[in-house]
Amino acid sequence: RPAAQAPRPQKLRQARLIFNPQSKGALEGTYRAEAIVGCLRAYGIDADLGLKTSGKIARRLAKEAVERELDLVIVAAGDCTIEDVVAELMSSKTSLGIIPLGTMNNVARSLGVPLDLEDACALLEMGLTRHIDVGRVISHDRPRGVYFLESAGVGLSALAAPLGQAAEKGRWEIFVAALGKLLAFKGTHVSVVCDDGEVLQAHTQIVTVSNAPLLGKNMLIAPDAKMDDGLLDVALYDGMGKAELERHFMAIAEGRRVDDP
Repeated sequence: RPAAQAPRPQKLRQARLIFNPQSKGALEGTYRAEAIVGCLRAYGIDADLGLKTSGKIARRLAKEAVERELDLVIVAAGDCTIEDVVAELMSSKTSLGIIPLGTMNNVARSLGVPLDLEDACALLEMGLTRHIDVGRVISHDRPRGVYFLESAGVGLSALAAPLGQAAEKGRWEIFVAALGKLLAFKGTHVSVVCDDGEVLQAHTQIVTVSNAPLLGKNMLIAPDAKMDDGLLDVALYDGMGKAELERHFMAIAEGRRVDDP
C-alpha cells in the first residue's frame, strides 16, 4: 500500500529511530533515512532520528530512549546493530522494532519481520509485541556479560564469524588473521553442564549455542531453534574433523537441512 494512502492517526506514536548509514540497504541507495522517517509517519509513528556511527553510539541512542521512557526503539539496520541496541533495552519497558536494512537480516527473518519497508512499517503500526529470548555470554574479560540474539560459539565458530564478516565487507587484513587462527585451531575436550545437572562430554572443534535458527548467510544452523521457547539449542560436534565439519556446514549453506545425532 503506498504511503500516501496509509491511515494517519491524529496522535502519532513517539519513537526513537536508529539508522545505520553503512548498512547494505543504505549504501545501495535502496532506503534513505528521510524516506524511512516519512514512511513511519504515514503509519502513525513520529520517529526521532539518530545515526549509528559506531556500536557505542547505537547503545547510547538506545539508552537515551529508555531514559526518556519511550516505549519503542526502531532499528533500521542489520543484525549487528540490533544486538547493540538490545543490550540497552534489557529490563526496560521499551520495545524493539526492526526495519531490516542489513546484509543477512537473520533476526528479522527468524522473527517474521517483513523485509519490505512499507510492510515493516505497517507491522509496527499494529503495535503488537512479543517476548523473545536473549542469550548472554559471561567471560573473564566480560564479567558483565554480552547479549546475543542469534548464536554464540566456542572454538571454530568463534573464529569463523569474524572470518565471514571480514570477507563480506572486504576487510582483508582481518580475514587473513582470522583464517590463520582457524587453520591452526585444533579440537579440545569440552564439558557442557545443562540446567538439569546433566554433563555432556565431547572432543570437538566447535560448540554452537543458538537462540535463532539462522546464522551467517541465512544458514539454517539450528532448524528447531525458536526465539520465544525459553531455550537455547546447544550443538556439540563430537569427533568431527575439519573436513567433516566443512561438509556439514556446506550442506547447510546450500539450503539442505542436516539431521545429525
